[in-house]
Amino acid sequence: MRLSSIYLFIVFLFTGVAACSVLQKKDVEKEARAFLTAFQNNLSKSDAEILKQFDTQQSAEAILAAIRILQNKENEFLKCSVNFENAELVFDKGIVNVLAPVSFHSEKLAQEYAAESSVKMILKPKDGSYVISTFDAEAFYKAFADLRIEAEYSVEQAQALKVRQPIFAIAQALQQKFDSVVWYATYNQKRYFYVVEGVWEVDGEKKSTDYTMGLVDDAGTVIIPVEYQLIGTIGFDLPNIVEVKKDGKVGYFDLVSKKLLLDTDHDLIIPYKEGKAMAIVKSDTTYGWIDKDYSYQAGLPSEAAQQWVNTFAFIPDNLKFKGDSLYAYCEIPREPSIGYGILIPPSYLVKSGLLDEKIEGISTTPFPYAGWTDYVETKGTKVQSITDKISAVMTSITERYIEGREEFYTYDRVVFVGPQHDTLEIDNVANAGEVNFKRLDDRLLEVSYEGAYSEMDGEYWDEYNLFKYDYFELGPDTQMKRLKSNRDFAFTQFVKMDSTYLTGDFLVYEDGEQKKRTFLSTATIEYIRAEILATYGFIFPEDGVKQRFEYRDWYNPRYESIEAFREDMTEIDRYNLDFLDKILSLMQKPV
Repeated sequence: MRLSSIYLFIVFLFTGVAACSVLQKKDVEKEARAFLTAFQNNLSKSDAEILKQFDTQQSAEAILAAIRILQNKENEFLKCSVNFENAELVFDKGIVNVLAPVSFHSEKLAQEYAAESSVKMILKPKDGSYVISTFDAEAFYKAFADLRIEAEYSVEQAQALKVRQPIFAIAQALQQKFDSVVWYATYNQKRYFYVVEGVWEVDGEKKSTDYTMGLVDDAGTVIIPVEYQLIGTIGFDLPNIVEVKKDGKVGYFDLVSKKLLLDTDHDLIIPYKEGKAMAIVKSDTTYGWIDKDYSYQAGLPSEAAQQWVNTFAFIPDNLKFKGDSLYAYCEIPREPSIGYGILIPPSYLVKSGLLDEKIEGISTTPFPYAGWTDYVETKGTKVQSITDKISAVMTSITERYIEGREEFYTYDRVVFVGPQHDTLEIDNVANAGEVNFKRLDDRLLEVSYEGAYSEMDGEYWDEYNLFKYDYFELGPDTQMKRLKSNRDFAFTQFVKMDSTYLTGDFLVYEDGEQKKRTFLSTATIEYIRAEILATYGFIFPEDGVKQRFEYRDWYNPRYESIEAFREDMTEIDRYNLDFLDKILSLMQKPV
């Protein structure tokens, strides 16, 4: 065979092979796309028929969860469109990798919502066709879930507004009869409106005492006369009973009879159902009790009742205020305040220092609208004697915020009370363990607890379980005053230090591991020392130290040397500065 003939034969041979390869690839792609078309058409069939197209270790439940979205059965407001016709196909050793674009869009909503994603599948040959061996819909499902939350949030907001619009209209009409309609609440399927004569609010906040409050129904019928200082949450403790306040004193009002059951003569009313009693009351320093006929009786009904009051057993072990609970939350009747739940607790929980006069911002809608607190919960009240006339009542309080930086905020509320349970001082401590009380002398009380130092004012320490210190001045009898300090380590301001303030069971992270230390690090002690100097306006030569104080509004740098202000320092500060200098000197000496 001549050379030219051989050349033509080789060219023909390879051209033919290439043509067959292209033809085969086209056939495979055609078969794969035919399977995808059939798969899309079969989405309207039964689950059993759909699952026949799969040969995978994935659960039927997981597969069908994504199928429901492709079938547009998952959400009435969101529609899904998958474009298998333009899916990207990649062939690899007999299997086919599929990437199909997916789009979502909203329907029947005032606002349009849309998103793009994709479905990934791996097809493998079986019985002359294909089956799905892998169905990767994670990104697709997440895109749908995110859009659903956004759309449902809009739907819930629209629904919340729709439900409340008639209420807003009633409130608007009632304002023709009263100066303000400040809140409304629903109790036993009836609507009540808190109305005010006089000056009450700017953006929902009380700005004046020149007002009176009452309660009316939908028709404007007066249920509680407009003559009170404050009307509490309806039915908080007793059915159809609401606590009312006038001139700082509280009583009970019955919604059914529209009568004042208990005159506003008391500082607090504690529900107490033992024997003939239905409540214990306190007026100034005098205790009494109310019988079931709502008649006042002097003293306490029994020794057991006396013990019950003395040990603060009237504070419930657990209270949880959540928007879906049984409490009749108030809301401000206007659109920006939808879902902003307000609770007005009874006097015995407020006067004891446990709760504020108003608890605000509890979410009362399925999706948060204006209220972003999921719940407020109290747990475990304890009582500890501080002096022969002062006790500390401690209760753990947890607030859960919705989508906040700190989802849970837990702290101990420490209420100092006198012999007649009158509140002297309140100390809220962000505490991770026990609260310790130490009477340093006749005039100074130290409260210490494991505090969240790493979050205070943006400061971070080597140790993450440092103790925080608060101080109170004790006066004659039951006088008590919290001492203010700008310092993170307040003990340097009020106490002549010893080594106990620098030692403990400290936890640090080193080399990626948690380790224990029994003495504060050099860096932390140096900061404690610097904090004393910063109080007097020392100009730090080190940029790093200077930057830690520049953002403090109390820091006024003006002295370049310690000697320039040493004589102006308090005796305690001079002592502690010298003490810390000695400690640092010892720590920096080679062993």
